[in-house]
Amino acid sequence: MSNMFGRRYFSLKKLRDYAVDLDLCPHPPAEGLMEFLEREGLLTPVRRLRFPDEIPRRLASDRHESVSIAGPIEPDGPRLDAAITLLNGISHWSDARIYGESEHVLDALADEHRPFIQTDFSPAAFTPWQNLSIHLYDTDRGPVYSTAAQDTPAFYHYWQVFWLATILRSGVHLWFPLDDQALYTEVLSGGAVSCEGLRRRSQQSINLEAYQELQSLREYQAHFEAVGYFEAYTHNALQTFQSDRDENGRIPARPWQRYLRREREIAQDTLSRSDLGEGALVEFIGKQCEWWDNARRVGPSALSNEYKRNIRSTIMLVRAATGIDSQDVVQRVGRRTGHFRPTLEVIFPDWTEEQRDLTVRSLKHWADESLASLPNPFPVSEAELNGFCDWLEERGLYQYYWHFRRLVDLQNRDDPVHRAASSAEVVGFATLCEMIANEVLRDQGREPRGDTLPRKLKKIFNTNGPVDLGAMFDRYYALTNTNRQSLPRRLAQIARINAGGPHSPVLRALLSLWVIRNEGAHLGLLQFDPARIVEMIRILSLASLMLWKAR
Repeated sequence: MSNMFGRRYFSLKKLRDYAVDLDLCPHPPAEGLMEFLEREGLLTPVRRLRFPDEIPRRLASDRHESVSIAGPIEPDGPRLDAAITLLNGISHWSDARIYGESEHVLDALADEHRPFIQTDFSPAAFTPWQNLSIHLYDTDRGPVYSTAAQDTPAFYHYWQVFWLATILRSGVHLWFPLDDQALYTEVLSGGAVSCEGLRRRSQQSINLEAYQELQSLREYQAHFEAVGYFEAYTHNALQTFQSDRDENGRIPARPWQRYLRREREIAQDTLSRSDLGEGALVEFIGKQCEWWDNARRVGPSALSNEYKRNIRSTIMLVRAATGIDSQDVVQRVGRRTGHFRPTLEVIFPDWTEEQRDLTVRSLKHWADESLASLPNPFPVSEAELNGFCDWLEERGLYQYYWHFRRLVDLQNRDDPVHRAASSAEVVGFATLCEMIANEVLRDQGREPRGDTLPRKLKKIFNTNGPVDLGAMFDRYYALTNTNRQSLPRRLAQIARINAGGPHSPVLRALLSLWVIRNEGAHLGLLQFDPARIVEMIRILSLASLMLWKAR
């Protein structure tokens, strides 16, 4: 799948392929359809190269020296030079790393290039595509003609795919009895409209909603063009900073600040040339939210994702140009769909907040069930759960949320592949619990490097901790041996331990963490059913809270 989003100019072929990439149709739209759309003014190119016949013949002559050229060719001179610089300018603009940042030659029309570039695509200016071909040369097998794609290419903007999506969803659907050979023949001959039998024996459906959407899209053409210009030119500028990347692929602070200044300049220039202001762009964001919601409902999902990308680019444009705060944009756009919160929060949910909420809800259920009756400090309130999440985030342990998200995604799938994936998440979660133990020791001023998990647990749960479990860890050490019994059997034995008095649940959870961590690290966790996976996650979650509370 090619990434066409944000491209300033691309060919008809790229637009047709883009439609397939977005699942608008199973095959590229027919060239005949695209020609019809241009003829009727429904979807037209924005530029087309129209060289005099002599120039394509000269270029063909330079490529094929032994052929018989079919007519006059362009001699060396200013006109040929202008044609070549135009073609090179189009080709080179996409690689600013080599050729530097510049204005696109199809935007900045030089006087010497203007005669070669068609910009009027009104119905009166339409030329049938077959008339665009040029007789280039003759061979033993017959004459060779240029193709429109090669010598008279048409160029489109990426955002015109939204027009194309609506057009492809429009039109008339016709159902008729396929076993009627006469009707079938009439339809194939193109006589569907005039066939009286078809009118009597058919059912038609007309998509008027798509027609209305197309009219709405056209009203915002200048807005789409502004966002497209900003997206393409900031990408062009960003390429010139690639050489500043460090060994991790990041652009250091100073070059990045220079890029942000350049982004602001491009954004302000975009608004100036489009004559659009902050209010118009915020309204455009809201309108795109409506189109996004419609694409989300009627499909395809790839189209709604592309609207999402364009909405993001619009927000970046208005922020860079005016300095408006993101939250102000969210509030001003408001609710443009049927959701019960601002639409931009629906389209761009804060991943951390969303996963944090999922994690707190899961932990609260388990903590209320298993920790509430324990001695202090182990009971956990909802406020403390949020404090636990703050603590994780301060230490960069966002993996905690990731494991919860992945396990929720996998919990309703029970096949070998998803069992293996769930088991891998448990191994990762157990490792993360050890990382939490490391951070607890650092909070206490002790360095965990060089210690195994058992030694870390003994340091945290000693005479200076909330409960001294060192002797108990030694007493049940044999249960942590991976050579003697299976993990389910050892976990079952640990679950029956009553030693430790009121702290026995703490002992059981930490021993379970120990054995799950050992088993996962040395042997892997395989062939566990979903119920056991969930139980191990519950145990590890409780152990992580106990470690945190033992700070």
